[in-house]
Amino acid sequence: MKKLLFCLLTFYVSLFVFAQDANVTESSQKPSKEDFYYTWTTQAGSGLGKGFYETTFNESTYVQVAHGMLTPFKSKQKYAILKWEEAVNTYEEAEEYPYGFILSVKNTNSVEKFSIFMNADKTKYLYVFDFGSYTQYYTYTKKETKK
Repeated sequence: MKKLLFCLLTFYVSLFVFAQDANVTESSQKPSKEDFYYTWTTQAGSGLGKGFYETTFNESTYVQVAHGMLTPFKSKQKYAILKWEEAVNTYEEAEEYPYGFILSVKNTNSVEKFSIFMNADKTKYLYVFDFGSYTQYYTYTKKETKK
């Protein structure tokens, strides 16, 4: 009887510890807004149509700088961030980029919404702009800071 009681107690303690570990893992993977407060880079297109994008976030704004292979100048757009909403990735690459935010942003007259989902080691994020019938995806990489 003592062995059965000991086995049951061990089983329940193990189950409890496992459940606690699962919660810690999930919450530690969820990024905070501050995890995005860096400069990020990506490329889009190919050949002469290739473009380079650099995005920088902070609490209330994000700035995007873009330039292409054929353009000698960079265009810079500044957006006011109206809202950060926590989100779970239901688009592509959900295993690698499970959690993130839906951002509502404003640039002069237009208001846009897009999603950003971060990977576990917080070095990349997936940008998702859902047009309804078409969804646009870009993967951004954290820019190395020079010291």
